[in-house]
Amino acid sequence: MNNEINNLRKELVIMKELDLKPNYAQLARKHNCDWRTVKKYHNGYEGKSKSRNRASKLDNLKNEIKQKLELPGATISAVYQYFLKKDCKIGTYSNFNAFVKKISYSINKIYQIFILDLKQYLVNNFNLIGKKI
Repeated sequence: MNNEINNLRKELVIMKELDLKPNYAQLARKHNCDWRTVKKYHNGYEGKSKSRNRASKLDNLKNEIKQKLELPGATISAVYQYFLKKDCKIGTYSNFNAFVKKISYSINKIYQIFILDLKQYLVNNFNLIGKKI
């Protein structure tokens, strides 16, 4: 079916380039679909999106989560329990854990870039060539 739709799209592009109005019923019979499907694709339908861009429930709490995780001895499960007691709608623990790991990954990436820049600065300005830092 997917191959038929791709062939239909190609044929509609050619017809549009030649400035021809397609016969929806004839194309539908040729590509084994409904005439309304042909019309839909002729009017510019691109198909369903492969992914959804939806905001997380935790995006509003992002800064507060970071602050709680920076406290000494803080664990992900303890911070999760804190927000549960606070009656925040935060979803399941596994989603919370994935969100925290995504946040910490981006923070760690920034730290790694900063440390590499610092190492390069020390090597260049203090002549530390060949020394392990």
